[in-house]
Order: sequence, then C-alpha cells, then structure tokens
Amino acid sequence: MFARTSLVLLVLLAGSITVASQDARLQAEESPLSTVFYLISREQYNDGPREKACLAISFAEVGNADKAKKTASLLTEDHYAETDLILVVDSLIKNRRNREALEMALYLLKRFEKNEYRLRPLWRYLVMLDQETAAFDVARTLEPADKFESNILIAEALIEKGNKSAATTILDTLLTYLEETRYEEKRDVAKTALLFAKLGDKGKSIDLAEKAIRDISWNARPLEPDDAFTVRDIIDLYLILGEYDFAFDVARRAGEADEARFFIRLGESLVSKGRKKAAEENFRKAISLLDPKEYGDSFGLTILAEVFMRIGETDRAVTIAKTLTGSDHAQQNLLLKLAAHYQAANNRATALELMRFAYSRTLLIDTSAEESGSLWTSGKWEQAKYQAEIAIRFAKLRADKEALKLISQIRKPYLKAETLTEFVLMNKNKLPSKTLVRYLDEAVSNLRRPIDEVFDARRFDVFGKTGRAYAEIGHTAKANEVIAESLLLLANERGMSSGLLFGMCSIGIEFEKSKIKANEKLRAALRTIIDSWELEEDES
Repeated sequence: MFARTSLVLLVLLAGSITVASQDARLQAEESPLSTVFYLISREQYNDGPREKACLAISFAEVGNADKAKKTASLLTEDHYAETDLILVVDSLIKNRRNREALEMALYLLKRFEKNEYRLRPLWRYLVMLDQETAAFDVARTLEPADKFESNILIAEALIEKGNKSAATTILDTLLTYLEETRYEEKRDVAKTALLFAKLGDKGKSIDLAEKAIRDISWNARPLEPDDAFTVRDIIDLYLILGEYDFAFDVARRAGEADEARFFIRLGESLVSKGRKKAAEENFRKAISLLDPKEYGDSFGLTILAEVFMRIGETDRAVTIAKTLTGSDHAQQNLLLKLAAHYQAANNRATALELMRFAYSRTLLIDTSAEESGSLWTSGKWEQAKYQAEIAIRFAKLRADKEALKLISQIRKPYLKAETLTEFVLMNKNKLPSKTLVRYLDEAVSNLRRPIDEVFDARRFDVFGKTGRAYAEIGHTAKANEVIAESLLLLANERGMSSGLLFGMCSIGIEFEKSKIKANEKLRAALRTIIDSWELEEDES
C-alpha cells in the first residue's frame, strides 16, 4: 500500500514538474527578455555572468524590478560582472521606480557588504535614496583604509544632494581619525580637504591641504599618479577658497603654472568671485597657448568654450567652435552643445546657423581611404556619425526638410536607419502615420542590406528601435514582424552564443517599450530560438 501511494505521489510530482516546465516555456515565448531569462535560468546554463548582468539591467530599464532582482540572484557572487548590477539601481531611479530601486540597493548593500570595491559606486545611490544610515552601518565594518575612502564618497554624495550638515559630521569624524592615527594616504587627505573647501570651512581645508602635499615628489616629471591626483585636488580647493597665491604656488611646483588648463581653471574661479578683469587676463593667456589647428589643443579650447558658455559669454564659445579645426570630434561636439544651448534659449535661428556650419565641416572630412575595420581609421564612419547627429538636431529644431535631405546623404546603412527611426519618433505626434511609415520602411530596407560594409554591428539594436517606432505610430502587426525578423537574423548570424543573448536584450528592451503583445509570428521566432538553444545544449 505504501509503495503504491509513493508511486502515485511520484507520478503526480513528475506531472506537476512537467506542467510547470511547459508553463515556463510558454511564458518564455511572450517576449525576447522572457526568452533570455528562460534560457539562462536552465540548469544546463551555469555560466554567463555578463549576460545575466545585462539581462538584469535590461529588466530594470523597462521597469520590471522583480525580474531584475531574480536575474541578479542568478549571477554568481564575487564575479567582476557583479559591479554592473549597480546599473539596475540607476535604471530604476531613471524610471522613477524609487521604491524598487531602494529594494535593489539594499539587496546589493547586503550582497557586497565586505567588498569595498563593489560598494564604491553604490554609496551615491544610497544617499540619493535617503539611506545614509544603512550606508554608514556597512561602511564602519570595512578595513580602515576602505572605511575612510567609503566615508569620503558618502560625504561627497551628501554635498551633491545639498545635505551639508550630514556631510560636515562625516568629515569631522574623518578629521578626528586623521589626527589620532596619523593616517597619511595623501589622496584621501587631499579629497577630505577639498570637501571641507566645498563646505566653506577654510581653516580645516587649508590645514589638511598642507598635510597632503607635504611629501609630494615635486621633481618627478610627470608627477607620480598619486601625487598628480593630490595636486589636482589641492589646486581646486585653493581656487574654491579664493586663495590664488597658494593655487599658483602649487601649480608652479608641479610644473603646471604655465599651462593653459591652469589659466582656464583660475579664470573661471575669478569670475565666480566677481573679478572679471583678472579672469579675462587669464583667459587671454590660455588662448595664446592653444592652437585651434592642433589636435591636442582642440580639447583645451573646448574646455575654455564650455567655461564661456557657463559664464554667459556664448558668442566667444561660438568663435572658438568655428575656428577649431584640429579635431573634428571636438568641433562637432562643441557645435552640438552650442546649438542645444541656443535652442533652449529660444534662439532657433542661431542654432540652425550653427548646424549648417557643422554640416559644411563634415563635407571636408577625407573619406577617400579604404576602410580597414577600425573605427578611428574610417573617414566615412566619422562623416556619417556627425551627419546623423546633425540631422537629429535639425529635426529637434523643426527643420524637417533639412533633416531629411541630410539623412538621405548618410552612407552607413544602420546609421541612416537609426536616424530615420529617430526622426519618426520625434514626429509621431506631428506628422501622419502614412507619411512616417514610409521612413520606417526605408529604415528596414537599410537594415536588411547584406553584411558587406564595416561598422554595422549595432544594426540589431536599431532593428528593435525601428520595430518599436512602428508600434508607436499604430502599426503593431508590422512592429511584431520587424522584431521577429531581427531576432531570426540575429540568431542566424550569432548562433547560440552570448552574442545572441546580448542582442536579444537590446531588442527586448525596445519590444517592452513598444507596449505591444507578441503575435504568432513573433512567438514562432522565439520558439525557433529556444528549440535551437535546447537542441545545442542536449548535443553538448
């Protein structure tokens, strides 16, 4: 009797397991992210830490905190990919899911509690989520040096948040520790001094600054890395406090007093103190040392231009941008920032003029060299990238004709497809669906082109975005069709590998954002992928 009962129970248990397995399989066929979760959750799949972290981040990006945490729990502890899980918290906060972000942050706090390296990027998020006490409780259990650095990071986050009282309490505790233990890690001492300066405590800041630079090896050129970081913080704190003679002396001893970057930092500080005449003198010195035709100097001039933007002298930033010929990258980025600035100020005419100038500069890029497969050797790639960015800015400025004309000239297939898709998403509430769908059809046509040109590795990300765009203009069947097509092409190209999982995560994010349900065509594509994956596992 007992044996018969046991046999019945075993049969029932086996049946329930089979049903549960079938249910899991059916749920996996409802979306790309569900498919990836099903595949990496299987007993046969016991590797893939980066893939698991990627999936957890993907679930967070679409606001699915429960699945993000379940996926994170699959990731083996003490693996370097664990650090990526911090991005789950970041994505949930960006999605305004603070309660879920807090749950994830506290889960990671517990998971990382003895690992200062893993905890390092988490402190800021805990402060953002009003969890200073929890952060302190864990930080105090760390080794002395790790505890010190962790508290600096917590104090820094509190200052950023505007909670100067709590930051002062932490820094005073650190100051006591410095005095009692003669702790002499110069970078930590300098950072503490800098934070006191940001809090306006001049006395404590300068006392610590003198301690931090006491043992600097000034004669080394360049300075040792620890010394260089220390000097940077000390110069900054003297500039914050308005102690310009001290700042100059430290810069001189470090061999930086005659460098343009020092004059720029000094000039910006002088402006903040109302000393515009003295600031102008330093800006002129910086300009005299920087050649807009030189590649390295282009980035220093970009920094100066951004300072001019911050202090309200935008016309001078424009002048720099138009003469900045040493680096296409520096010039294009600066022109885009300036256009965004003028657009925000409701000066559309100037923004458009800057973008037309930026476009004219792209035509000067040499595209004659044969492509070798390296991004930095491809003039064609650089030109297409900049033109795509300019086209998007034209669309944001409601210059649709100019945007579309420029898009038609882009010679990189996926970049053209992505820019057309962005144009549709920006105009989905302005232009009729029958007009917009033509642009998406053209985008898909570009994405279907054979793999005969380099630099199209992101086309599957764009495929997903284009599918979402179809959904957002009301073409849900087409959205399913395009996403299904992208998945099958991805599986055909990448095989049953980690590359397939990463690609499915990107496509899956766009599918979830589209807020549509999978139709039979999409479910069939996902079934094909699952069947192929399981078959390969069984054969191995």
